[in-house]
Amino acid sequence: MGIKSSTTAEEGKFYKPVTLPEQIGFGELLTRAEKTLTEKREKIKKTGRPTVYPSFGEDMKTMTEFFGGIQPGMYALGGEPGLGKTFMALFLAHRYLIAEKDTCVVWVDVSETRPVDLLATRMACIHTRKNPYIFERALAEPKEFADIASTALAAIGDRFTIVEAKQNTTIAHIRAVVYKLMVRTKAKHCMVVLDFVQKFAQFAAGGIYSDIRQRVIHVVAAMTELVKNTNGPVILVSSLSKGAYRRGITDASIADFKETGDVEYTVDAGIQLRWADDTRNQEKDSAVKVLDAWIVKNRWGPTGKVRLFSVRTEARYTETDPGDIKMPHLLHDDEIGELLLDLIDDSKELPF
Repeated sequence: MGIKSSTTAEEGKFYKPVTLPEQIGFGELLTRAEKTLTEKREKIKKTGRPTVYPSFGEDMKTMTEFFGGIQPGMYALGGEPGLGKTFMALFLAHRYLIAEKDTCVVWVDVSETRPVDLLATRMACIHTRKNPYIFERALAEPKEFADIASTALAAIGDRFTIVEAKQNTTIAHIRAVVYKLMVRTKAKHCMVVLDFVQKFAQFAAGGIYSDIRQRVIHVVAAMTELVKNTNGPVILVSSLSKGAYRRGITDASIADFKETGDVEYTVDAGIQLRWADDTRNQEKDSAVKVLDAWIVKNRWGPTGKVRLFSVRTEARYTETDPGDIKMPHLLHDDEIGELLLDLIDDSKELPF
């Protein structure tokens, strides 16, 4: 006995046809899964990598094992101010760019005081493993910078672009930049870095929401849509709650992300950077800073803690302890001394 699907005229006043969501049969899904597996296996053979997706680099094999490479998905990268969240995001962006030639990166910068060319300088230093501080403080000759710039440009080209977010910048603007860059560079995968999400959320949602938590939810939801369209990772650089700072190095949780909203539930991976218990972190002349990367959420593998060493003189991260490396003097002591002697001899006023 069948079920009647028709309605009377009277019933039609109250019932309207329902549009069902897309339905995909089990057999078709298995066919898709087999095709995806075949493509991944072919890519592994072609690249010679142990992972389908770009790795975190030879110096960060444990991170690669945790995540299976830098997979398409949503990442939350958090930590207290001064810990190196931006530099870590730049490091990952560099890895993504050089691992394959069909990748690109759109960096959305929300800093109102940092010049964006500073990000390009640091990217060039990461590529050539040079100390960025000597260029930022003009302790190197322009010729030396021109050399590392040309080397980085030859490898990366125009596949890296920066969006200076302003008060009128919206998610739609970011989406347009991403699509335009992918078309121009013929990239198949695009990484998007939002540095950082809470500040961008203050104005990206326009006048729709007055509560910051609702604004963050709006931004995260809109950024999530980019993952499937670009087949690449979206990294949300984020601050943490005050409670997380107070606890220090004892533990970490996905709930520590400040004004999380949907971040806690939406992201595929949550990474917190914390200072490790190491004396080099208190030494001002140490070029090595020791961090713990707490993997507080991971849909592709285990959670846990990875010890990382930031070697500032080489603009890189490594899981192998490099030992005691000192930072060079960041002032030309000999030149300043000569300047002071000349000024004193000439009885001139000091310029500072």
